[in-house]
Amino acid sequence: MNDYKPIKQQKTSDLIVREIWDMILQGKLKPGDKLPPERELVKKFEVSMVTLREALKTLEIYGHISKKRGVQGGSVILDIAPTSGINLLVDFLKSKKYTLNDLIEAKSIIDPLIAEMASSQLTKKDKKALSALVEKHEKDYRERGTSRAGWEFYTLLGKITKNPILIVISELITSLIMEKEFSMGIGDLESPSEVELEYNRSALESHKRVVEAFLSENKSQIKMEMLRNNENFSSEIRKIQELRKPSV
Repeated sequence: MNDYKPIKQQKTSDLIVREIWDMILQGKLKPGDKLPPERELVKKFEVSMVTLREALKTLEIYGHISKKRGVQGGSVILDIAPTSGINLLVDFLKSKKYTLNDLIEAKSIIDPLIAEMASSQLTKKDKKALSALVEKHEKDYRERGTSRAGWEFYTLLGKITKNPILIVISELITSLIMEKEFSMGIGDLESPSEVELEYNRSALESHKRVVEAFLSENKSQIKMEMLRNNENFSSEIRKIQELRKPSV
């Protein structure tokens, strides 16, 4: 039996992504802010232009920045969780050293409640939005093995509840998932590892089952599939956590 597991080294571009993401969480970069010009960033990070542009491409695909052309162009900060203050909460929880177990436990309690509330508020427009999101998720996965739609799934369910408190909670949970994935080195958009591809594929299939239950308006099925979704998330992300543990 081979007890030695390969260690995935983070690329320099991934470290830049992480650095910028941390600045967003800490409020040093806010939605609407522009990043410094590329030549200036190259000097600050002490990297090549190719490496920097790879990092910016990753941030753009994830939806953290939007690259605008022209004289007044540049990279502008976006935010997947638009409610003011969410990033401060994430940063606060990071300071409290929340664990993956804490996140899994919270998700297992909160997600089924949000799904239950969403099922009682579901409209035809909501159904279309869910269908469109899972279609986008599948298209993205086929093209590059990952998709930000996996995160948007949770914020959309929050919006469907029409409850402002649950909307904020869903955005917080989504941001915590993103933060934990980044900290574990998940998210190589150029060449995701086999375990990352399986993680992303499993999330897609799980989200499809939840959406199918919503479209059939089967409340008991919605609850069951949401519970299965959380079990799936827990199982798959723990596999990556175990794989990324440093050898002793």
